[in-house]
Amino acid sequence: METTDYKIISDPVLADLETAVKADLVLGWSPLGGVMYDTGSDYSQAMVKTSAKAITDYTVIHYNDLDSFISGVKAMLSAGWVLYGDKQGTGVGGYDQAFIKY
Repeated sequence: METTDYKIISDPVLADLETAVKADLVLGWSPLGGVMYDTGSDYSQAMVKTSAKAITDYTVIHYNDLDSFISGVKAMLSAGWVLYGDKQGTGVGGYDQAFIKY
């Protein structure tokens, strides 16, 4: 998914913020992260709009050493792949990274 818009909504009353978030859900907005509180002032919620893109391809790379892994990730990004999730260790040495294409 691609983020197409971002905003923060705020209200001094938590229940009113919840109502505002629910109203924005109907308009296609989604909450991003948890509720923030500005000491003694307002509750805030970051909201994003996204456009769904169809994932057309998926692959995972694996390297046993960090320098090769970094070079491999850069090569994948240059080839138009998008990082998908976090880097994972294999538990026995090595590095894995998933990639997708839209």
